[in-house]
Amino acid sequence: MIGKFFLSFGLFLLYMALLGAGGVAIVENGGSNVVLVGFILAGIVSMVPVMMLIGRKVMAFKADPSVTPVTPSELIERLSAFKVQGSPFELIEKDDVIIVAPPVLTTETTLGMQHATIEETFFVKIWLDKNKHHISLKDVVTTRTEMRGAGEYFFQIRGQSGFVTSSTLILDSDGNVTKLGNGALRKALIGLFNESGWDVSFKIV
Repeated sequence: MIGKFFLSFGLFLLYMALLGAGGVAIVENGGSNVVLVGFILAGIVSMVPVMMLIGRKVMAFKADPSVTPVTPSELIERLSAFKVQGSPFELIEKDDVIIVAPPVLTTETTLGMQHATIEETFFVKIWLDKNKHHISLKDVVTTRTEMRGAGEYFFQIRGQSGFVTSSTLILDSDGNVTKLGNGALRKALIGLFNESGWDVSFKIV
C-alpha cells in the first residue's frame, strides 16, 4: 500500500514537472501570454482525469482470477458482518454509495466557564460496479469542533477526502477502547473484497 502511494505521488509530481516544463518552453519560444494561460488552464483541467487514472490503475488491487465473484447482495451481507479489531462498523447505503464507518467516541472538555466538544472520525465511501465486479474506495475524514461558554459560541466542521491518513478511538465488542487507523480499515476492506472475487481501486480525488 505504501509503495503504491509513493508511486502515485511520484507520477503526480512527474505530471506537474512536465506541466511546468511545457510552460517554460512556451515562454522561451516567445509564446504569447494567451497561449501560456491557455496551456496552464488546460493542465489544471486535465489534472482531475490524470488523478482518476492514477487511482484506477496504480492504486489497484486485483482479485485472484480463479475466485468466482460473489453476488452484490452477498457482498453487502459480508460487509454487514465485517469487523476490524473486534469492532463492528456502521453500514449505510445511500443511492449508489455505501458508507462504512467505525463507531465514534466524542471528546468533551470543560475548563472553567468554557466547554469544548471535539469529534473526529473517518469513514470509507464505496462504489460498486456490479457489471465489472469492481470496487472504488475513497477515504473521508471529518472533524467537528464545538466550543461554548462565557457568552461565546464556536462551531466548525472540516472534511478531507481522497487518500487520507487518520485514526480514531473505537469500542470493541467487549467494551474495550482501542485505537484504529483508517489504514487498517482500508487493508481489511481490500482483503474482504479481493477474497470475494472483486477488484479494488482508489478514488484519489
